[in-house]
Amino acid sequence: MTDRLSPPAVPERVKKTAPFLPVGFLLKPSALGPLIAAAFAITEAPAAPLAESTSNEVQMHLRLGERDLLVRSGPPVVVSVADKSYGWGFYQFPRLARLGDGRLGIKWAMHPDSILSYGKADHGAAVSEEGRRWQSVTELPDEFETVAVHDGSRIKIHTPEAVSIDPAKMPAPVAEMFDKTRKLQRLYYRHSELPERFQGVFLLRQPPGNAEWHEERAELVDPNAVRYSRGGLMPVVWWGDIRSEPDGALMAGVYPGYSIDERGKVETKSGVFFYRSHDAGRSWAIVSRIPYRPDQEYDAIASDRLGFTEPAFYILSDGTYLCIVRTSDVVGVGPMYQSMSQDHGATWSPPQVMARTGVLPKLLQLENGVIVLSAGRPGVQLRFSHPENIGTWSEALEMLPYAGDRDSVSCGYTDLLATGPDRFLLVYSDFRYPAGDAARKAILVREFVVSRK
Repeated sequence: MTDRLSPPAVPERVKKTAPFLPVGFLLKPSALGPLIAAAFAITEAPAAPLAESTSNEVQMHLRLGERDLLVRSGPPVVVSVADKSYGWGFYQFPRLARLGDGRLGIKWAMHPDSILSYGKADHGAAVSEEGRRWQSVTELPDEFETVAVHDGSRIKIHTPEAVSIDPAKMPAPVAEMFDKTRKLQRLYYRHSELPERFQGVFLLRQPPGNAEWHEERAELVDPNAVRYSRGGLMPVVWWGDIRSEPDGALMAGVYPGYSIDERGKVETKSGVFFYRSHDAGRSWAIVSRIPYRPDQEYDAIASDRLGFTEPAFYILSDGTYLCIVRTSDVVGVGPMYQSMSQDHGATWSPPQVMARTGVLPKLLQLENGVIVLSAGRPGVQLRFSHPENIGTWSEALEMLPYAGDRDSVSCGYTDLLATGPDRFLLVYSDFRYPAGDAARKAILVREFVVSRK
């Protein structure tokens, strides 16, 4: 997920926006009533993979347009605490799912954050009946980030291991670029000219009534698509969200998106590409693209960035297609952008800056209509919107207050899961969880209840 980059240096030229509402710090009262902020600090819990939350509750009123949102939450619950100090990539990038047996499951990475880790299954895992007590397990069903298909099967995006290549045995590249940040050469190839093993989309499929998952390679119908190699390794990366459309078709919003434009020039800055499948995910045809067109007045180093990455793509209840993207990368902290489509993804509004920073945004719409957005780095933030004014967001609620953009308190990757018409779980990492006389990495989960006033 943009090669999940480590915390970047702070670009002095990136403009600042209004601060977050730091959960755990004193919040100023608003015209709608006091913002109560006491118990959002991390609560004490044993340094063990099993913990139970207390009954403390926080209530906050947030203005959202002409409406008032009431947000309630108890303290975070510990899922797992690291037994020692770990480097970047370990105890990070948590995922959350409702398992087939009704239990809650969480997985997190236990390997270096590297292209060499693609396709590896090293992870930690825990399960819970109700979200308040978590038990570590060695294995979990592979039911994370799956999509139900009209034929009764389930599918999910799969990333195979990156393969070492000999450029002399590859087709002629259509472009090349020296990645100064990693000091590696990037070569770009037309997708249709690549060896077969590097073409298409890799998925896992679970047939109806079958517990096993099977790897398959779906057809990618995109004559202008381009893929890259980096430092002599060829990954097949197709990361993002797959959503079901009302007619049973599937729509994917993915990155990295490179293509040859109408002038015959290769777009070496990543965009977000949208593909549709009418055959249960066995082939995917290009529908539209959001090319990297940043706001260079807002972000003065935008031209040095990798592009738009880590899209959160969601189909809202009114039919609006919403996409939030990351731009933070190794050159520095960058803003998140949003774009919307009102014609089923055929065209998209020009991307607009919607937050000062954030990585791997996650979107969720509750049954009561409230739209939830989580993201992080630095810190971990929640924002809210609603169907009456899609694209207008509340103040950001901060889970892990931080001293500045260089303050690494979390990997910033989160996940969301609805647990009722007005409530959801948020999972995230905390790099400074108190464990005896030391601070350790930990995976935390927290339930929120949101109602519109």
